[in-house]
This record gives sequence, C-alpha cells and structure tokens, in this order.
Amino acid sequence: MGRNWWAHGRDREYLTQYYLTNDPRQRTAPLFEHVPVAVEFGPPQNMRPAELGLILDESADPKDVTATIVDLAVRGHITITELPQAKDWELTRKGAPVSDLMPYEKTILDGMFIGLNKMRLSELKVFFRPALTKAESEIYGDALSRGLFTSNPRLARMGWGFAGFAVLGAGVALTVMLGRAFGWGLIGVAIALVGLALVVTFPAMPQRTAAGRDLMQHTLGFRLYMTTAERYREQFAAKAGIFNELLPYAIVFGCVTLWAKAFEGIDTSATNTWYSGPGPFQAALLASSLQSLNTSISAAISYVPPSSGSSSGFGGGGSGGGGGGGGGGAW
Repeated sequence: MGRNWWAHGRDREYLTQYYLTNDPRQRTAPLFEHVPVAVEFGPPQNMRPAELGLILDESADPKDVTATIVDLAVRGHITITELPQAKDWELTRKGAPVSDLMPYEKTILDGMFIGLNKMRLSELKVFFRPALTKAESEIYGDALSRGLFTSNPRLARMGWGFAGFAVLGAGVALTVMLGRAFGWGLIGVAIALVGLALVVTFPAMPQRTAAGRDLMQHTLGFRLYMTTAERYREQFAAKAGIFNELLPYAIVFGCVTLWAKAFEGIDTSATNTWYSGPGPFQAALLASSLQSLNTSISAAISYVPPSSGSSSGFGGGGSGGGGGGGGGGAW
C-alpha cells in the first residue's frame, strides 16, 4: 500500500526549472525535498481564489465558496448587506457583465439568485445544492484542463477510499470466518491491515502534475506575502484598494485576521463598493463579519433536507496531499 501511494499519491515535478528551460520532462518529487518559498506579491497566473484553494489542499470546500462569493462582490457582481438583527445577510445581484467569469463562478452566481435580484443567505440552503454540485465539477474540470492534476482529486480520493473500506471489511470478515473454521485468522488480519493502510492514506492520493506543483510553489509564495503583510504596511497607505482586491485570497488562505491587521489605521472605505454593515467600513470589523459569513455559508452548504440523505460535494476541507498543506490555519 505504501508502494501505491509512492507511485500514485506523490506529486510530479519538472526535472529542471521549467520557466528557464521550457523542458517538459517530469519525475516523481523526492519525498523529503525542501523547496524554498519565495514571496510573491500577487496571485500566480492571475488565478481566482477557489483555484488556488484547490491547488493547495486538493479539495473544493466551503471556504472556497465563501471566497468566490466575496470575490464576485469585490469585482462588482454582488453587494453583500449584513442584517445583524435578523442574523442574516442580503445578497443583491448588480447585473454586471458575466463574460469575464469562469464557468464555476457563473454557476455559483446564477445558482444563488435563480432569476431573482435579491436573496437572503439563509434561503440558499433550500435550492443552492444543484449549483454547488455543478460548480464543484467545474472547478475540478478546470484544474484538469489546465493539466494541474493527473486525475480528478475527488474521484481519486473516492476510488482509493472505497477500495480501502472494501478491503478492510473483507479482512475483518475473513478474520472471523477463517479463525473459527481453521484457526487461520491471521490471514484475515493481514488483509484488514492492508485495507486500513488504504483508508489512512486515501486522502493523500490526489497527485499534482509538475505544472500543478509549480503553481503550488508560487501559491505558497503568495500566501507567505499575505500572512506576513504587516511588514509591508508602509506600501498599503498609498494603495489601500489592495485590501479589498486580495481579501478573497485571504479567505482561502485562512489569514483574514492577519490581512486586516496589516491595514489597521488605514482608511480602506473609499474602495468599498460591495459591503454594507451596521458600522463603518473598517478592516478589523469586516474580518469579524466575514468569519460569521463563512460560518453561515458553510451551514447552507452542509444543510441536508429531510427528504435527502446526501450532502453537497463541497466537504469541510481536504488533505494536504502531495505536500503544501491546507488553506492556512486560523481565520
């Protein structure tokens, strides 16, 4: 089983520095290779937050949806109004052109409003599920079309997970049957251990291609910039608009509080065209509100109607897989 992960679960990498040589040859990345992370000051390849979230943790999850909704708002497609007395949020569609949207972004946008112009977040749980399922497939499909993974990460986890539980179950059954009939229970135990190994390792089975691993390294550099943003405070006073522009990425990286702290004392309200709350637009207050927004969206995504026995494909997060870790710690 270790050999399976060794062959199928570890990332690929370029033999040389691709951006210097354009040499497409790849190899399996060494297990304990240390690759220095260089700071990057913007999203690599101008990719959207959910796309970078997927390349980091190999999973489409609730924080990616939250980041996409906020990103759509920052880009002029939605306004978000906090309703503290109702403990809810009102989403208003602004009718901006959608020609620049990725398929999954348009699916989420259309799925939130179903032909209406206004909707409360609490109402999404009633009808949002089909759009989420479609958007998830589109996010994974986009990553595959870009050549970032060797196979669909979700299907890879499902396949290896199903095999693991099947082998584990068979091993337990054989342990009982062979033990009672012939005293050969250890054979079943060995099979069960193989299944257990698969169950333990299946979350790490998605495999990034060399292009995906290269993108992950650039994404880690961008995340490093955002998590250490306080050291760049002097620059932010002259370009306060960057707070809103990069805020959706802070959601994906799990560093909204750190990002907001870097703008403490800097007026960012002039560039706010998308959010309305009970108080003035301040970075620290917005960070707290977004935490509540993320919780509400997660609840809407995970809601299972009484007549349904399944939940949305958007899970609560994924394994770090072939290296690179998850989305970045606390909010």
